[in-house]
Amino acid sequence: MLSREVREQMKQYAHAHCFRKTAQWMQRNAWHRPLAFGEEQLEQAHALHDFADVTTPNAYLLNKFLHTLHEQSGVFLPHMNINPICRRDYEAYFARERLAQGLALRIPLEDAVFGFLENGIEVREWTAPGLLETLKQAVAEEDRAPLGLSELLRQVKHKKEAIRLYLLHKASDFLTEGAAMTGSLGGSSGPLQCSLLRVFMDEYGNGSLERKHSSLFKQAMASCGLETYPHCYLEDYLPSSLMMANYFHFICKSPRHFFQYLGAMYFAEATTTCFFEKLTAAFKEALGTEKMDLSYFEEHIQVDQRHREIVLQELIIPAIEAYGDSILQEIYVGFECFRRLAGCAAADLAGQIRFADDVLGGRQPPEPSAAQPARHLVLHGGNRAFFPRIAETALHLELQRGSLEFGVGTGGFVTLRPGTRVAIPQGRLFRMRPEQGQDCELRSLPLS
Repeated sequence: MLSREVREQMKQYAHAHCFRKTAQWMQRNAWHRPLAFGEEQLEQAHALHDFADVTTPNAYLLNKFLHTLHEQSGVFLPHMNINPICRRDYEAYFARERLAQGLALRIPLEDAVFGFLENGIEVREWTAPGLLETLKQAVAEEDRAPLGLSELLRQVKHKKEAIRLYLLHKASDFLTEGAAMTGSLGGSSGPLQCSLLRVFMDEYGNGSLERKHSSLFKQAMASCGLETYPHCYLEDYLPSSLMMANYFHFICKSPRHFFQYLGAMYFAEATTTCFFEKLTAAFKEALGTEKMDLSYFEEHIQVDQRHREIVLQELIIPAIEAYGDSILQEIYVGFECFRRLAGCAAADLAGQIRFADDVLGGRQPPEPSAAQPARHLVLHGGNRAFFPRIAETALHLELQRGSLEFGVGTGGFVTLRPGTRVAIPQGRLFRMRPEQGQDCELRSLPLS
């Protein structure tokens, strides 16, 4: 359990107007960041123990808070006029009191989220040649591995929605790509600083808005029918998606983790070219004659070949030459932590795609046994505010009365009618609310 002091600070922080529930499926206000967790869930907030904890309501809570407070150091200017509601959220989000609360929460929440990551990573007596060979072999293994998403896209019926879900899974980081990296650019780190800046400049299009990587990602989103406002689909981000974005803020804003960042950065840059080659091929196969803007992925296929060499030849090797064997384990830890985290996120995304495909296809699970204990829920149609949920255990939902809007992380919703049953696996994100003016009654049962 987090300390009582930290839990109370979280409650005070989340009380601000800008953290209220939303009444919309999409957010067009970059300063409205819902943190409408229940009192009981906040009281039970605790540190993650392993990767199995990542797809839990508790991990979602911790990462949602962490993502929110990290982004208080970023400039978000909306693609619209600032109306009075947005102005009020802007003032609340960046109020000095809120910034102070966020800074106080950052360290304990980072410890709670990332404290387990190094568990099980072997401590070795490295030599520089041994480490470099290990990293290169690991990258080669990643390059040779089949892309699980390719086979999944062949299996699912709703391929466009699966691709949209992939884009939303990455939007927590890619819509502000390079932002976390700014935390590692300050101070004085000599030639390493200059080489890092070269990578950063590529992320920001070398000053060209059209070539900025986040701009290219917005083009990919728009070509799939998605809005491109900053964090428009914030409420569809999976826990692992938020955690991936938070991880780079964590290691970039902590100078102590600089050498771990080099290791994590090498994994990210070195594996992207081959990964995106396989990914774009999978997208083209899935979409057939339908077009998608792939400029973002094609840019990375090219530029990350250069970044791979910069990180290895101009950052990792010079750092080892300058600072000796004492940093070798740190580089390895960063590489291995991010590799494991990326694998966890890929599995989380695959699970959400399968769940979404079942719901979008109207797949009805078997009727549960009458002997199972059931809970009855009533959702009032007059209350339009709602909040994402992560299934703590596998659930069986049956709509008994009313019409229900049900979202599965694809940026929209399907409408469920009375008699519809939905099986929700453990760890899956969903949102639901009654249609305007209708009360809904649901029966909820645990799934064995």
